[in-house]
Amino acid sequence: MVVQGIFENEAFLIRRGLVIQLGEAAGGKGLIAAVVLDIDEDGKAELFFTYSTGLSPQLGSGMQSRTGMYDPAYDEERVIEANLVYLGTAAVTTKDAAFVSLDAVEIDDEGELQFIDTLGQLFLEKTGAGVSLKFHLNPDLPTDLRRNILTNE
Repeated sequence: MVVQGIFENEAFLIRRGLVIQLGEAAGGKGLIAAVVLDIDEDGKAELFFTYSTGLSPQLGSGMQSRTGMYDPAYDEERVIEANLVYLGTAAVTTKDAAFVSLDAVEIDDEGELQFIDTLGQLFLEKTGAGVSLKFHLNPDLPTDLRRNILTNE
């Protein structure tokens, strides 16, 4: 992660001479969390990540979190983003080797993530030669957190 200058808070993955941006901080904190897991069980791990970016004027002030994945088996040159915005701070976590959770978190004064609740789980949906990153909502999620999830799926 870049810590100062015009790319402050931006994170990049460098692989085989390619520089791939992991989301856009754009006034946010940038990369929040990342996990590596092979959820499609193809023998090659995927990189899942969340990043914090500033809100667009239509949504008000504050931060939003977005979720993405990098898997060179599907696309070597770019990340695949979930069609999901969380109005607040979210982090990807793994509670077991079978799935990636998306959790609502807060960042304490020491920069540590403090768990609030599980928003849901991420999964891959194959589409022809490609893949989409999808989200399954936690059915027990409290209403106050549920209303902070924006998606058009």
